Amino acid sequence: MHDVDIRCDLALVAVGAVDASGYSTSNLGDATMMAEMMERAERTAILADSSKLGRRLFAQVAPLRGADYLVTDTPPAGELASALAQADVTVVTG
Repeated sequence: MHDVDIRCDLALVAVGAVDASGYSTSNLGDATMMAEMMERAERTAILADSSKLGRRLFAQVAPLRGADYLVTDTPPAGELASALAQADVTVVTG
């Protein structure tokens, strides 16, 4: 396996779940790749529709503060909304 130096301005990362503890997915390999990409990007946008909000899956990708934006179809509510605000994550809906 070769080490690859990857960098990008904006990483778009689609996850399976978002809760107050962070972003997660059901596949450990995917979680590792997503976390690495987030570390190498200038900014990160998490993509998750409202069915993913308030859920947690097997493999943690990153804590909430690991992303700059959450792009979703419905604004998060309650504990998740508060946690995102505290982590300085900008929520983009539409």
